[in-house]
Amino acid sequence: MAEAYWNRRRRFALLFLMVLLRDSEGVCSAIHSLSMGGKKRGAGQARIIRKQVIDFLSERPLVWIPRAADIMDLLERIAWQGVRLPNQLIMLRKVLFTLDGILHDIAGPSELIELVLLQRLLQRWLKGLTSVGWPLSARDWIGVYRSVMLYPSRLAIATLQQYSG
Repeated sequence: MAEAYWNRRRRFALLFLMVLLRDSEGVCSAIHSLSMGGKKRGAGQARIIRKQVIDFLSERPLVWIPRAADIMDLLERIAWQGVRLPNQLIMLRKVLFTLDGILHDIAGPSELIELVLLQRLLQRWLKGLTSVGWPLSARDWIGVYRSVMLYPSRLAIATLQQYSG
């Protein structure tokens, strides 16, 4: 049970990083690994995920920084197309919505929940790297590093596509 929790947490972390890096392959892979259905997952589900991810990323400005709600919107779009995703995503969406509302009530509408969460993560990191509880493996970090290295070329291609069409 604990292993499944950590594995799902790892997949969520990869999803958030890959959306931030505009890595459509990485986003598709993370969503596909989160999807449910066992052997029923097939080419049709992969096409749905790929189309929604490509549409989602192409609709965003090139200098866009994703918010957690944006990623939840992407997952919701995919779920509405028939791809089964874990029930925990519904709870995560509700938690983020609630925390965002509380933050706006306390600090005002200019505060972003993502910045507060990042600040808390950095505070924990300064106390000690082991207190953060990184869910990613060395192999995951290599994939993130590869995606970071390809980020400029993805932006260049997106820029060319934006101006040519």
